[in-house]
Amino acid sequence: MLKKNLFYSSILSVTQFIFPLITFPYSSRILGPGGIGSVNFIDSITAYFVLFAALGIPTYGIRETAKRKNNKEELNKFVSELMLIHITSVAVFSLFYLATGLIVPTLRAHLDLIFVGIGLLWVNVITVEWFFQGIEMFQYTSLRSLVSRTLSVVFLYVFLKKGSPSIVYYLIGASGPTLNGLINIINFRKHAKINFSALSIKETFKKHFKPLVTIYSIINLKIICMIIFT
Repeated sequence: MLKKNLFYSSILSVTQFIFPLITFPYSSRILGPGGIGSVNFIDSITAYFVLFAALGIPTYGIRETAKRKNNKEELNKFVSELMLIHITSVAVFSLFYLATGLIVPTLRAHLDLIFVGIGLLWVNVITVEWFFQGIEMFQYTSLRSLVSRTLSVVFLYVFLKKGSPSIVYYLIGASGPTLNGLINIINFRKHAKINFSALSIKETFKKHFKPLVTIYSIINLKIICMIIFT
């Protein structure tokens, strides 16, 4: 099992390295340094918002899902609780991201790209990658990512043409995570059921507050150190 997991992990690592080598020369020739730079600038900010809005759920979710994977009732309840927390957090951070984009002049110039970034925050909710890693479906996640990345490359060469605005490039880049999210949410329903009706946002946050804050603090500390020392 360990060898298989390492094999599928290696596939993902290789595609993460190869695909940009295939796409970058073409996209940079079409958009030029300014277009590529705008997308990369907004995407880097979006990545921080995605990370902060996740509240440490990806790390916490893997561990706790693995503990409950053989107990269907507990698993369903836990997944519903984490999804509720994530949805609430993303709603708040989406508003904050939009407000920041409207207030800061540098960001306001790229407001169309920020809307795509906000969409990626919501895509991260439905992707529930932590769940599939928790139940050890590494083959599925690796092959799914390979398919979605391949389709993104195809979309790039089909839809990105001379004169295309930067948002087209960003939407194509966002198509990979979006496909992952759509495929995941369909398959997710085969393994767990979400039920928010019996949950209280206040009690749910209170229940998972301590472990999430611990993980969240560690992640943020790492980010701060990276910013300071790079």
